[in-house]
Amino acid sequence: MVQALTVVPGAQGRGFLADQLGKIDVLRELQPGLQVAVDGGINRGTMKAAAVRHPEYLAIGSALLEAEDPADEYRVLERLAAIPPAQYAGEGGET
Repeated sequence: MVQALTVVPGAQGRGFLADQLGKIDVLRELQPGLQVAVDGGINRGTMKAAAVRHPEYLAIGSALLEAEDPADEYRVLERLAAIPPAQYAGEGGET
């Protein structure tokens, strides 16, 4: 498994770097079948960009810790993560 970092390392809550998602494609070309985790900046607004890359795991921190109701936010993000990536791609979610 490889963890693709999609923020500048440092303090929690940094901005999502969508251009870093291209690393996933490169890694999978080099190692077919590789499991990938996307870590950094994942929230309601960035879920689509990450999901179209078909990661096996999404590491979510600030979106939960800073939510008014973390349990509710978890449920929302869980539902968004369950949307088939092809559906996202059909909505112009490609990055």
